[in-house]
Amino acid sequence: MEAATEVAEVVAEVEVEEPPTPSHKKTREEPVERPVPTLDADFWSGMLITKREMDREAKKVRYSNLVVFK
Repeated sequence: MEAATEVAEVVAEVEVEEPPTPSHKKTREEPVERPVPTLDADFWSGMLITKREMDREAKKVRYSNLVVFK
């Protein structure tokens, strides 16, 4: 019984409250003024042409992976 009492006293001494951790407030960065990009008239048509080419290539790859069983 004496050993249990000693252990309880040691545990009571070890359990010391820790101070709360400080909260970290995020510093707010000033928004960076960026110039608005100007797009030329051919930008969207170029994007569309590129997308169509990529779709064609993807279709070729899909069809090339097909196997015909006779």
